[in-house]
Amino acid sequence: LFQHELRKLVLKKYNNKCLICGIDNENLLKVSHIKPVKDSPEDAGKIDNTLLLCSLHDSLFDSGLISIDKNGKILISDELRKTNSNRLRKEIEDLEKSQIERELGLDFESGFFEYHRKNIFKK
Repeated sequence: LFQHELRKLVLKKYNNKCLICGIDNENLLKVSHIKPVKDSPEDAGKIDNTLLLCSLHDSLFDSGLISIDKNGKILISDELRKTNSNRLRKEIEDLEKSQIERELGLDFESGFFEYHRKNIFKK
């Protein structure tokens, strides 16, 4: 029940679109915790600790291959850059051009984002 309610709130907050790429198919969208639930169960239900991401960007974010800096710019890990995949190189180029706007009330300087940059992101 908790997860279902949180998902409804997060879908509404992000207008049913991936924060990064704008994909709007609900089957492809994931509620992603900025600070993982395993590290901070007390923050699991806080909407400020969530993002709405497509499956690809959720995997990249959760695994620390990307993060978001204090200005909303996508950070790319060196590990991700080591790819030989042309498709993934194109995705990296697109991510490097991305800027997440603060229009959704996101605070990129919050403790959640800071935690992700310091503890999850693989610089």
